[in-house]
Amino acid sequence: MNNKIIDLVGKRLIKGEEKYGNENVTSDGRDFIQEALEESLDLAVYVAAKLIEIKQKENNIMGARIDMENRQDSFEHRLKLIEDAVEELSRELVNAPKIHHVDLTDTHVEPTTKRKLKKTKKTETISA
Repeated sequence: MNNKIIDLVGKRLIKGEEKYGNENVTSDGRDFIQEALEESLDLAVYVAAKLIEIKQKENNIMGARIDMENRQDSFEHRLKLIEDAVEELSRELVNAPKIHHVDLTDTHVEPTTKRKLKKTKKTETISA
């Protein structure tokens, strides 16, 4: 772990040399306390921004999880309603009056009725 920290600091020093040249920072006249305070403020801004980003991602994940749970609850609720309806229909079918089987495949038979005509007093067969 320490080697990784030393490696990061070393890379940062190299980046500074590339950007500002190889200068002696101890004699360039800067106020190091002021520099450190300003850099600390920058650090606070960066850390706060990252924290906000992490919180937003957590909120998005939690929101997605809640949505998924709500969809699961909704699905289970709908499934329960369907199961209840099927059970109720089953009970109704068990208690329904029995219907006698009627063969509807014989289409050649036509029911007929007979009635008398008043004027002629004849009997006529009428197809219904």
